[in-house]
Amino acid sequence: MGNSDYRSKVAVVGGGRALKQLLKVLETLRNNDDGFVLEVVAVADVNPGAPGLEYSKQKGIPTFDDYHEMIQMEDLEIVLELTGQKEVYEELRKEIPPHVSLVDHRAAKVMWNLFGLREAKNSQLRKETHAQKLSAVEEMATYFAHEIRNPLMSLGGFAQSLIAMDCLKNDDCLGRVQVIVEEARRLEAVLRNIWDLTRPLEINAELTEFNQIIRDSVEMLRQDWENAGIKVNLKQDPDIPPVLLDPYMIKQACLNIFKNAIESMPEGGEITIFTEIGWEHIALRCTDQGFGIKKENLNNIFNPFFSTKEGAFGLGLAMARKIIEDHEGAITVTAEKGQGTTVEFRLPLGSN
Repeated sequence: MGNSDYRSKVAVVGGGRALKQLLKVLETLRNNDDGFVLEVVAVADVNPGAPGLEYSKQKGIPTFDDYHEMIQMEDLEIVLELTGQKEVYEELRKEIPPHVSLVDHRAAKVMWNLFGLREAKNSQLRKETHAQKLSAVEEMATYFAHEIRNPLMSLGGFAQSLIAMDCLKNDDCLGRVQVIVEEARRLEAVLRNIWDLTRPLEINAELTEFNQIIRDSVEMLRQDWENAGIKVNLKQDPDIPPVLLDPYMIKQACLNIFKNAIESMPEGGEITIFTEIGWEHIALRCTDQGFGIKKENLNNIFNPFFSTKEGAFGLGLAMARKIIEDHEGAITVTAEKGQGTTVEFRLPLGSN
């Protein structure tokens, strides 16, 4: 929690889209802020298929089809009425315990908007900090390109020419030269990734089926999933319409996220990938069963060259963040050490 361990326990009556949006705002604040936090401890709705109720179940929040038992929960401090029905509010007002505050849907919307404004400000500050870090990376990339790229290409070129000249009769020597070629290509790819990370991206937006991008990305890594002993659970919202975005860029972001999940699960397991539509956005959420991330490392997870994995360059999530933010979206990571990791990004329905 940071500087404060206090959480105000909240129960919600009404599991529609408003609840789903509110839970996402609170989740983002909890991940990025050390201040006061509202903790939703229960949700009630008569409709078992309500989107907010379903999302609550996914997050492990207890759900009820009747609020009477819920409002008697121990240590409950606030009840939010999000149905918008006057009769529900009046009934709650009569039955709610005296020590519990009741907030109607209009006041809840004001509170939600305030939280949203607060998070927007925090998000802008994070983007500015990230941009400053990328500026330093750009200077380093320019130095690398100038000092390393030309001799690196020469080494790779000479090694390739030796192989082509068929002057190496010893298989061991030939193998060593081939290693030089492969490593030169790998380092060239690293330099290209650094350049991609620092230069402005050219977003070629077109109306795209978001769900199809996710299916294609999962399929492209099919062999990787199988080799790692990982089962993929893909759950897609069928209501997502075509969205204006760059399909190549978004697919690259997805591949980076999925590869990161694979690397975190050397013993295999399951990965669950959700797509969903909100009021003003579409989203992807990828949850793995890997080794998780220490809390002190969460703030650095999107920084270029930061990685807890041996031999990794730490560019995958940094590039994914750049792609998503250049689409006017947002990306977050939630994790605990030993408890797996969830990466989620959201894109506005009007992405361009």
